[in-house]
Amino acid sequence: MDNGDKSWMNLLRWTDEYIRGVNDFLDKAFERAAQGNKILCPCKKYMNRYWYYRNVVEDHLVVHGFVDGYTKWVFHGEGFSSRNTHHPSNDDESSTMRDDIDGLLHDTFRNIEGRAGDEEGVGERLSEDAKKFFKLLRKENKSYIRGVKISVPESFNKARNMITNLGLHYEKMHACPNDCMLFWKENANADNCSICGSSRWKSAGPLTKASSKIPAKVLSYFPLKPRLQRIFMCPETAVAMRWHANERPNDGNIRHPADGKLGRLLILWTQTSLEMLEMLDWPEYIMLSMIIQGPSSPGNDIDVYLRPLIEELKELWETGIDTFDAETNQTFRMRAALMWTVSDFPTLAMLSGWSTKGRLACPTCNYDTCSQYLKHSHKMCYLGHRRFLPRDHPFRRDKKSFDGKEEHRPTPAPLSGEEVFEELLEFNNIFGKRAKKRPRSDKGQWKKRSIFFELPYWVHNKLRHNLDVMHIEKNICDSLLGTLLEIDEKRKDHEKSRYDLQ
Repeated sequence: MDNGDKSWMNLLRWTDEYIRGVNDFLDKAFERAAQGNKILCPCKKYMNRYWYYRNVVEDHLVVHGFVDGYTKWVFHGEGFSSRNTHHPSNDDESSTMRDDIDGLLHDTFRNIEGRAGDEEGVGERLSEDAKKFFKLLRKENKSYIRGVKISVPESFNKARNMITNLGLHYEKMHACPNDCMLFWKENANADNCSICGSSRWKSAGPLTKASSKIPAKVLSYFPLKPRLQRIFMCPETAVAMRWHANERPNDGNIRHPADGKLGRLLILWTQTSLEMLEMLDWPEYIMLSMIIQGPSSPGNDIDVYLRPLIEELKELWETGIDTFDAETNQTFRMRAALMWTVSDFPTLAMLSGWSTKGRLACPTCNYDTCSQYLKHSHKMCYLGHRRFLPRDHPFRRDKKSFDGKEEHRPTPAPLSGEEVFEELLEFNNIFGKRAKKRPRSDKGQWKKRSIFFELPYWVHNKLRHNLDVMHIEKNICDSLLGTLLEIDEKRKDHEKSRYDLQ
């Protein structure tokens, strides 16, 4: 079904052209999206929620008309995956369509769920995880066939069980209140931190029963593997996951991570292995990874809480996990790699281990950072930005507009992953709030060896950490507006700055 002329949907409903359009719609809908002899009724009254026979749907559409904004018939076989398919924007009238989450879930998974139970041999190709998933969908599907909307689980335990069966559960892991370690794996049954000795439990009087113990700090971890598997349970999203391999133009332009140097390197590693190229997937979904309990950021100790995620990423790269692809109707070995991190400037220090404070704060210039302390403003000022201009740029020879000197120094060379790994090979990480501070002269700006270097490909990554442009633009905008509008405590043009300029 394509995006043909649908202007007839806006005509008076008793006209011959409107009725012809309705019958054409019904022909295509029953050909591509029928459940037995029924389809979801898209009229204003039932809004794609209930299943009816053809004559009933036709009557509803003539009497009530189509639901407002339903100009892309996604519930009736008009696919998402076509490259020419129009994706509605905020300005499209389709954006006013009412939410129908349960109907959307049912329609999305209906076809694959039917194939998984009916086609010969399909059941054998499903992993146990996929069988559990489709079993849950079949159970909920019965209420739809009877014309009854899926109800919200009546208790917390039933809701939790449903979420768990969908592969969207989370795990609670106790943590040292001083961020030294997780009570996980070999330390799962310990009562005290092996580093600082702090109790795992809150001290709220004498405890007589183990069930009454309250953990001092909890990490809520959302496993990555089942969430990646869920993406392939829907045929439309499964197609989108392979767009980089099947439909991405190979014209030398960078429009996708696969076009970058790291993307080409990962693909090269894939092609030299025994796995299929399809194992390289590029999800564009936001997935919550963890919630760290507490009023403050863990800072440098975030590696303690990243441990479960790193373990999963290592397994996904080295071993992979069997995943059912609803579009190809096959089970394949899925692998995944972390390409980079995106954060603001303070968090970059937490993730990379390079301190973003002091004279050598710039992670790009590293040991060649050009800085000067402003004794009146009591802060560091970072200079030398003309070094990043082309060698023949006129600003490099402009003395008057800058510091009275020409700039002929080359652009600073960022530290490669190999250089960082070699420098921190013998680095002894010390985590926890009670840990002694490392002597300043020990490793300079390095505060730790990042846990990301445990990933086998991280050392070869050319761009390991990215800065979030949104935060940088916001801070610059605040400073400019505060200075131009002379907002107290926001402006940068004050008496101390004038002394520093002198």
